[in-house]
Amino acid sequence: HIIVSDSDFSHLPYIVAEGRRVINNIERVASLFLIKTTFSVLLSIFYTIVGGDYPFMPLHMSLVSSTAVGIPAFFLALAPNNTRIKQGFFRRVTLTAIPSGIMITLLMISLEIFMSFGWINANDVHLSSLMIAEFISLYTLFLIIQPLDLPKTLLFIAMCAGFVLALLLFPGLFEVHIPAINTMITVGIMLMISLFLIRLIQQLYKKYSHDLLKSE
Repeated sequence: HIIVSDSDFSHLPYIVAEGRRVINNIERVASLFLIKTTFSVLLSIFYTIVGGDYPFMPLHMSLVSSTAVGIPAFFLALAPNNTRIKQGFFRRVTLTAIPSGIMITLLMISLEIFMSFGWINANDVHLSSLMIAEFISLYTLFLIIQPLDLPKTLLFIAMCAGFVLALLLFPGLFEVHIPAINTMITVGIMLMISLFLIRLIQQLYKKYSHDLLKSE
């Protein structure tokens, strides 16, 4: 219920616009936070079952959380957004976040497998994990901020630059080093394939959730 205290109904368009901005921006921000939650939970379950060391260092998670989740979420939450509200809030949020979270998990597991075969050096696992999580998170951020405009483009560029600058300015803090050639090649191929697989998972999830809603 809305109460117009001064009986001036000319305020209603502004009220509707503010409601649209809040709901639409919550949808974008929720997708960003859900990515981290998804792969964190899945990886915790995996390493609890099989054992081994968690692939992320605490500072690495802080860097990913800042440049791919926290900072962009702050600005996106305040951005103007007058898009008409549509049904399917939960479906759209999970459609963007769940495939990316699953893909990060699968790539982390793949790192463990490749390391056991000697395709990736054990010393490069933490750095490789950081690169994978950041790359896919930023890629998902790029999908979330569509359609692009100047402020969102500048935000995306700033987050990419911030991540790179953090590694360049504080290599000791984040334990940055030049990885082995085989590690760079393997991780590079994994990331290129992941872009296709994320879209594939999104299409499968979209179809499955659509069919599920129709059956209900």
